Amino acid sequence: MKRIKGNLDTPISISEEILLQILQEIPAKSLMRFKCVSRHWCSMIEGQEFVDAFRVGSHKRGTKLLVRKSCSQDIMIHGRRKNYDFFLVNLQDKSVVPLAAPVILQTNQFILGQPVEGLVCCNNIIWNPTMNETITLPQRNPSSDLKKVIENMTIQAGKHSWSISSDYCLGFEVSIKKYKVFSITHVDVGMGLSTVGTENLSYAEVLTLGSNNFWKNTKCSLPQELCKIFGFVDNYCSIDGIIYMIIWLRMSSSVLEYRILAFDLSRQVFQLLPLPGGGGGAGIYMHFAVGGRFALIHGAEGEKTWLLEECFQGGKWIVVDTPWPECWRLNPEMIVN
Repeated sequence: MKRIKGNLDTPISISEEILLQILQEIPAKSLMRFKCVSRHWCSMIEGQEFVDAFRVGSHKRGTKLLVRKSCSQDIMIHGRRKNYDFFLVNLQDKSVVPLAAPVILQTNQFILGQPVEGLVCCNNIIWNPTMNETITLPQRNPSSDLKKVIENMTIQAGKHSWSISSDYCLGFEVSIKKYKVFSITHVDVGMGLSTVGTENLSYAEVLTLGSNNFWKNTKCSLPQELCKIFGFVDNYCSIDGIIYMIIWLRMSSSVLEYRILAFDLSRQVFQLLPLPGGGGGAGIYMHFAVGGRFALIHGAEGEKTWLLEECFQGGKWIVVDTPWPECWRLNPEMIVN
């Protein structure tokens, strides 16, 4: 029992069970301050049981979407031009809350993933918007990566003019309660300086966050049909241990197509799916989670939301109305992936 003094001199007793229920309703940033009340409160808030309960409770507080707006004015921060402002949109009450962000995220171009259990992956940076803190993924050696690809994909000798890059997608494996990053490294190997006949070679790995911000690397095999046509990850989100990526595929030297690539972090299996409505060409696709399902909005059809069901059984798309704030729907230039 905890004894808390009220306005009167008579002590008020609150059971620990009720106290935990109250704390679960407090915003995460405020919750961090309550850890300073006492060692017991700190231990209680950091305990795995409370962490799990808080995480589950946060899912019930409504669907929230992290978006960013391009800055139209020339604003300089530490000698660099500011590119973005960040907002959190609640799709239930239509509220829009501005977020503070580190300078590196305000001034750089990167893929913006949706929050995964409170964290956001921005290229090789993991951002906690609540605490406005970041950690950086392990630095990767391009020469080492290229050597791995050469060994695994047996690139023929004599080719030159290549580029190498990596895409990072954050997920959370619920069964073991660990954050994981799915990374695809892809190499474009051209013939001379021409893009005609470009051969795209890719491999994947999973980085698991352990204690003391230590990341463990585990290789995984991309579907063979993707290795030579994979282009890049346009955007992604993670839901219940599955990472859903919108990817570009190089069908030929002049044809690029969108697809959905789903990856189950626990089983390490892939599922390649077409976009709904026979889509596949260029366009802006917004995506988020609705009721634990992957949802997709095409920029040209802002009134329509597609929900994905039975992902690893071939996939099935159903259509629902878009739960999107009116002011944002009328100003699509405010939303940038």
